Order: sequence, then structure tokens, then C-alpha cells
Amino acid sequence: MIDFELSDRSECSSQTPVGIPLITVLNYSGGTQSSALLWMLIRGDIERPNNLHILNADPGMEHRETYEYTEMMREEAGRAGIDFRTVPGPNLYDDLLNREGKTRIDNPAYFTQNDDGKEGRLRQKCTAYYKVAPMDREVRRILSKNHGIGHRVTPNIVEKWIGFALTSSRALVFPIRSIATFATR
Repeated sequence: MIDFELSDRSECSSQTPVGIPLITVLNYSGGTQSSALLWMLIRGDIERPNNLHILNADPGMEHRETYEYTEMMREEAGRAGIDFRTVPGPNLYDDLLNREGKTRIDNPAYFTQNDDGKEGRLRQKCTAYYKVAPMDREVRRILSKNHGIGHRVTPNIVEKWIGFALTSSRALVFPIRSIATFATR
């Protein structure tokens, strides 16, 4: 087991036992960092919190290998007894094709291939609209269905785990959310 604490958890709601969040969510993208976190949970390298949910949002325009890898990770999580769900959201592909009435569009993943077959990928942004918002809606659905919590959500009853590269940490801007504590270590 890796011996480190992912979060202080001291600011969690007094409504949860011993200050532990009611649910823990891993925002899973299929990328390196969120996959590393999920593998560590599956293998037991990180202690699995109670009420853990792995959430993935499909913007409708991921690379084929990302879909294949995400499906493999869903199966591995299922074998380990971990709840893994892909939530629906806006379709980036459709939005790119039908720009009528839109004033801006987010940066999708663009893939390139040279004449020699070498592939590349241009920089993209995973946005609040295509990924974060659909996962947040699912968090609220889980709270409502599994815990009877409606529209009035007590702060800090959700702990979100987000994988990111150390080189990206300076660019991180955590959205202000009234229901979540973000675990970073």
C-alpha cells in the first residue's frame, strides 16, 4: 500500500460521520492521471472510500483508443466492485457541425497524421460544459437517489478526486463548488 493521505477531510460537513464526505467521486477522463488513480484504487494501493463513484463524461468526440481504454477500465472497476458510469452530456461533434446560434466553441481534440504515419494531437481543453457539468449533474442525481438529498445540498458532502499532471498544477483553477471538497496531494 502507498502510505499517504489524499485529503485532510477536516472541513467536511458535520452531517457526515466523523467528518468523512458522504460520497467520493473520481472524475475519470481516460487520461493518464485519472487512470493511474483508478488503477491504484482497483489494486488497493489507495484505500477505497465508502460510497465511491467513478464518473466519466462522453463529449462524443474522444479518440477511438480513449473509448476502448475507458471501456476496459469500466470492466476492471466492475470486477473490483467499483461503481463506474459514463454520463450523457452535450455532444461536441454535433456542436462543431451545427454552429447556428453559438457564439463560441470549445477546443476539441484534433488529431493529425503525417505522411509517414506518425500521429499527433493538438492541445485541447476539457471544459466545464462538456465534461464537468454532466458529471456534477450525476453527483446531484446520486445524492438525491441514494441519500435523499434534494436541491439544498450541504457543503462538503462530496469529495472529488481529479487526476492532473504535476506540470499542470500551476495552471489549475478549481471551480467554486458549494458541495465539493477537492482532494489534491
